[in-house]
Amino acid sequence: MPVETCYAIDVNNLLQQGALRPGVCRTINWSSVDEWGGTEQRASIGVVATPRGITLHYTTTDYDDSRREHDYTVPVVWVRCNFGGKRPYFICPGVVNDVSCGRRVAKLYTPPTGSYFLCRHCHNLTYYGCNESGDPHFTAVRRTKRAARKLGLDNPEGVYGMERPKGMHTRTFRRLRQDVLDAMDNEPKAYVMVMHKFVSSLK
Repeated sequence: MPVETCYAIDVNNLLQQGALRPGVCRTINWSSVDEWGGTEQRASIGVVATPRGITLHYTTTDYDDSRREHDYTVPVVWVRCNFGGKRPYFICPGVVNDVSCGRRVAKLYTPPTGSYFLCRHCHNLTYYGCNESGDPHFTAVRRTKRAARKLGLDNPEGVYGMERPKGMHTRTFRRLRQDVLDAMDNEPKAYVMVMHKFVSSLK
């Protein structure tokens, strides 16, 4: 699964927000834009900074619709930089095959159906770029997502009916919106190209 489809916590973002100081509480929200241009919250977690790291508080829903509360601490270590200062890192709390991970990472992830925030190695995550090598369809999908993100869209479909964001010039908005539409239009063409290549390989 690509990391781009997961929820992520970035230790550097928390640092910039002052959310690593012990006692500071923050809420992290993940939202998407619906097809009418509105914002819909997809997920949220509570983050409390402690002397050891950060404590995460959130609820997940299992496949049987039962709800599960999560409350655990992710250690944070500070590493000296070569040119002075210190940089924070998470220590991944993952345990895979009874072996603790303990990797030093800047980001932790959980898939939309996941339960815990772990490093990408524990979740066996990849990047879109790793999957798209030589694949026109993956390339087209990535271009669409990249164009959509410039408009603040998690879901490219939200471009339909979207109003110009406040502070964005009309000309810029129209150009970015057309970039998303053009990229979306190219996806099925790229898919047909991939399928044609696959069928040809069977002959």
